[in-house]
Amino acid sequence: MGAEISPEVSKLFDWFRQDWQSGYQGIAARAPPITFREQFFARYAKLLADRPDGHAKVAEQKAEITFLDYDWGLNVATRTN
Repeated sequence: MGAEISPEVSKLFDWFRQDWQSGYQGIAARAPPITFREQFFARYAKLLADRPDGHAKVAEQKAEITFLDYDWGLNVATRTN
């Protein structure tokens, strides 16, 4: 679910911030390389903000980013059988 203006993203984007500085191009590598995470968020501005003014802020890489708490329970493996 998107935020009104400030995108709310996984804490993983905060922890691995430097990984985005290596020139991520994605699977197809058709777009220019991304050298910081805000460029990545800009590609998905309409998904990360609910309002048009929020879309613009994210697309312009001027939105304040909110990092959600990480759910460590996701790392717990359980057997189903």
